[in-house]
Amino acid sequence: MAQGRFIAYEPTSLKVIDGRVTDADAASIRADLMQLRERFDALITYDAIHGAQAIPAIAAELKFRALIIGVWDPREPAQLAAALDAARRFPQLVAGISLGNELIFSHRIAPPALLALIAQVSTQAPAVPLSTTQIAHELGQSPGSVNQHLSVLRGSGLVVSRRSGRSVLYRQTPLAQSMIAAQQVARHGTLGTLPPTRLRR
Repeated sequence: MAQGRFIAYEPTSLKVIDGRVTDADAASIRADLMQLRERFDALITYDAIHGAQAIPAIAAELKFRALIIGVWDPREPAQLAAALDAARRFPQLVAGISLGNELIFSHRIAPPALLALIAQVSTQAPAVPLSTTQIAHELGQSPGSVNQHLSVLRGSGLVVSRRSGRSVLYRQTPLAQSMIAAQQVARHGTLGTLPPTRLRR
């Protein structure tokens, strides 16, 4: 996405009055996105529910190239579930999930608590792409070292990469996922008792 043109998007039909939410409707979202598509090819949303569940399918149909799904409050299970569902259903479109920015800015969550939520989401959605710096941070390694390892994995067909703005995002290939699953079965006899495995970098 070196040439991607992102825009932050909130459906025009979404209304919040006196704390009561009126969900956005799919027809209004489609009309909004049709207008935005003329000038932009990537979206960043503020929410994953309240009608925003329709955004990924409509964006994919209109040939948007990337979507970053915002999760207003990652402590809310419905919001996380909606974002994770979209990431699983539209893996070529969803470039990432943004968790809790508003909570940090309003000082309603401590950074360690948000980091724990990010780790939880990463475990639940191992296929959601990560950037080299995210991977390096999680492993306590330098981005240069991680990048060298990822180059070898990419050359072996175990990860694929794509550019999103100034970041390069990496995702496991089906070959890597099947190799990890086979290893888990060999070690533990089943996949059912283990959480999804993140790409070990």
